[in-house]
Amino acid sequence: GIPGVINAVYQGTDITIIVLDNRTTAMTGHQPHPGTGKRALGDDSIALDIETLLRACGVEHVARVNPFDFEKSVAAMKEAVAYEGPSAVIAEAPCIANVKKKAPAHFVDDKCIKCGRCVREIGCPAITPDAEGRAVISASLCTGCGLCANVCPVRAKPMLSSIVIAGVGGQGTLLASRILAEAAQAKGLFVRTSETIGMAQRGGSVSSHLRIDAREVSPIIPARHADVLLAFEPAEAVRMIPKLKSTAQCVVNTDEIIPTNVALGKGVYLGGEYLATMKRLYPDALFLKGAALALEAGDIRTLNVVILGAACGAGKLPFTTEEVREAIARCVRPKLLPMNEKAFMLGIDAASRRW
Repeated sequence: GIPGVINAVYQGTDITIIVLDNRTTAMTGHQPHPGTGKRALGDDSIALDIETLLRACGVEHVARVNPFDFEKSVAAMKEAVAYEGPSAVIAEAPCIANVKKKAPAHFVDDKCIKCGRCVREIGCPAITPDAEGRAVISASLCTGCGLCANVCPVRAKPMLSSIVIAGVGGQGTLLASRILAEAAQAKGLFVRTSETIGMAQRGGSVSSHLRIDAREVSPIIPARHADVLLAFEPAEAVRMIPKLKSTAQCVVNTDEIIPTNVALGKGVYLGGEYLATMKRLYPDALFLKGAALALEAGDIRTLNVVILGAACGAGKLPFTTEEVREAIARCVRPKLLPMNEKAFMLGIDAASRRW
């Protein structure tokens, strides 16, 4: 690189340099390099700024873009190509191997015209043509970035996202469901919710189902269809396993609530086995002790908001942190908002420490 850039400037070569900056060495094991701000042993160092380096080499036209902002990226590329002399565009975004999925996957409906633009123009590994030339998007590979929707003449659509929230009576399961439904509606998404309450006195099993963009499906999540699990108690997490996809994103509070029948000596509670099962089936799940964080926020009843914060911090929800924060503000009483906001931030912080 650098000698070639200097030579292009020296010769006055009319080229456009495109730098794909994902802040890692992606192809050989994610080692640190001079642009990461980390040395090989993990200690801090100075992070070289690529724009400053290019300008020091004599490149006068340098643009920085977020490659997921399709329109601005295309405009920056065209401007750089039109510039007479050496120019550069730095596309800055984290390596997808180092970040978690933050949006629902996409799919192509029956309106696909088999134009192939999504395959040719963005080179996404999640998109392949079927035998008839129709685009097919792999839900397991799609990260929900939306680039395909920007080039698709008929607009690839967000895939249905199904979220199950499980806990026991008194843990705020239904309020958590209401907050996420509010976040979805604020984005203009159609959402269905359904609760399974049964013997929902304090300590009884409670679950809530959310189906986002769900106009044509049942409000009850079928077996093996849930994309996300938020579990407020280990036994309730295991109870929901039949609902989960094998790729489901899970957040599990590890604090145990012993059922009444177990306390009376009429049953057994296998807390260690419950967690071991979840960790074996969902090794990427986030496990945390939420009760202590809820008490730190000011009330054990903020556990539900702690878990929402952890799910946002770990990138396991199809909403941004700000979208959920705003939904919380609309769903809780004003006098309780500061405490819930603190609980939310403690959950986010717990998730960041985990990763």
